[in-house]
Amino acid sequence: MGLLITACTAFYMSRVYLLTFTGKRSPQAKVAHAHESSWFMTLPLVVLAFLSIVTLVYALPLMPRSGGGMQPVFENFLSPVLRPAEAVARVAQTVALDNSTPAFLDYLTAWLVALSGGAAAAFLYLKYFPAQVGKPVPAFARAVRRTAHNKFYVDELYEFILIRPVKFVAFILFRVVDALVIDTVLVRGTAYVTEKVGLGLRRLQTGDAQAYAAIMALAILGGAVYALLQVLS
Repeated sequence: MGLLITACTAFYMSRVYLLTFTGKRSPQAKVAHAHESSWFMTLPLVVLAFLSIVTLVYALPLMPRSGGGMQPVFENFLSPVLRPAEAVARVAQTVALDNSTPAFLDYLTAWLVALSGGAAAAFLYLKYFPAQVGKPVPAFARAVRRTAHNKFYVDELYEFILIRPVKFVAFILFRVVDALVIDTVLVRGTAYVTEKVGLGLRRLQTGDAQAYAAIMALAILGGAVYALLQVLS
């Protein structure tokens, strides 16, 4: 992953340079052509660039390791901060710590990847910029340019993969589960059933004692008839 990031960084920094210092100027540009700033702005950048190269020494394995071997200077500098976490991980045995020192092949591979990204950018510049002035742009170059201008369609993929599924699930939960099942069936449905059952039971409880006595008499009569039929059979 780190090597891929290195190559992409080299390629995109080249793209930034080309878009800034080459090609047709934007109508909103305040100057005819991009140029370097004055020395009092350039000098601090030069100093910082030189110091960024000097900091390479922090990545070199120049300090002796307590368990044997050598370790990078920056790792040795951070050892008081990282030592408690290493002790906890060693006792808990939940993770395996890798304290190996990068080999020469690792540094060589990183440099080769960075140089290959710069070489690819230089090749594309020499092939499609000065040599192709006034010529039609190839179809695949237009496709790459269109893809880059659309931010590699990251927003569209994000909406298709995340936004739309989340909206669909939210729609189902709101319209089907909440509005239909909960509000209509469970809440309004139970209220509707309770109302209709109450209307039916209300006709049976009129408060008329004579009606109650007549119903009881009919029930007793029906019971007597049923018992008589049982005896006769």
